[in-house]
Amino acid sequence: WQVDFQHEEYLDPTFFAKTRLRALSDRQFFKDYGGSYEDRSSEQVYSFAAVTKNWEANSLFGEARHTVDLRQEDKTTLQSYPVVNFAGVRQQVAGSPLFFSFSSAYGNFYREDGVSGQQADLHPRIALPLRWGFLEMTPEAGARETLYTVQNGHNDSHGRESFDFKTTAAMEMYRIFETGSAAVPKLKHIVRPEISYSYLPDTNQQLIPF
Repeated sequence: WQVDFQHEEYLDPTFFAKTRLRALSDRQFFKDYGGSYEDRSSEQVYSFAAVTKNWEANSLFGEARHTVDLRQEDKTTLQSYPVVNFAGVRQQVAGSPLFFSFSSAYGNFYREDGVSGQQADLHPRIALPLRWGFLEMTPEAGARETLYTVQNGHNDSHGRESFDFKTTAAMEMYRIFETGSAAVPKLKHIVRPEISYSYLPDTNQQLIPF
């Protein structure tokens, strides 16, 4: 037997929740009764409950996910109880030509057997868009801090600091065509070649838990 329950709840267009709960009588169910190749070849099945809230410039997403290994009983399968992401799109800093954006995350990860723990990550970024006629150039720099708390018979904490740099050069050319149609009176055709360079320093990650 299989139970597959799905539900979506929209409190408003910017705030909604989604749930999928799945249970199987045994790990062979999809191999015996799967209706598609994708089902029959599945190695995992998962249940989740997720909430999303969007604002004009920020977004919050949280999810709790339980995964079952269909190949064999595996007590090392990683579970997310929960993972939360909060991000902000690029916005201009008041009174300056700079733009600020960020991403952040927190995760609580659990295993019956093996390393469990929490992870917190914060990644703010500053950009300076420049434009000369058709040419655009955007240098961008960010700093990143990631913290880990590990439970594996004893508690341990680690941190990782890093930075990154990216610059993008683009040239945008466009033309607007009159179509003579009342339904679609104009068409805009854009050509935008772009090249970017990213730099991320070599960081010692030997103590970072898997």
